[in-house]
Amino acid sequence: MSIHIERTGGPPDLPAAFGHFVVRDLRGRSLDDRKDEEARQGKFPDFACYRDLVLIEMKHLEAEQNERINETYKSRVRPDEEPFFYGTRRTNFSEFSNRDEIASAVLSKLG
Repeated sequence: MSIHIERTGGPPDLPAAFGHFVVRDLRGRSLDDRKDEEARQGKFPDFACYRDLVLIEMKHLEAEQNERINETYKSRVRPDEEPFFYGTRRTNFSEFSNRDEIASAVLSKLG
């Protein structure tokens, strides 16, 4: 006997689920509900909890980040050092004269 299980529908709405978790389970509050008022107070995160001692900024990337990473990489690699690629690539940043700057920029985009 074989059983075929197929998932239908898309992934759950992660931002909504996380917001519900923070508000219901952590007894937090959404700062996005009163964005202008909170912005005047210097509070830019999405949620606050524990009497506003913990501020939570939610980042949710819905698209592939390849283009952002490639743009960051290409904008910092010197043209005379840029290798030619045909397809996917693995890059060793130590090959470049400004390797620390490139690595920092790419890690910043990923974070």
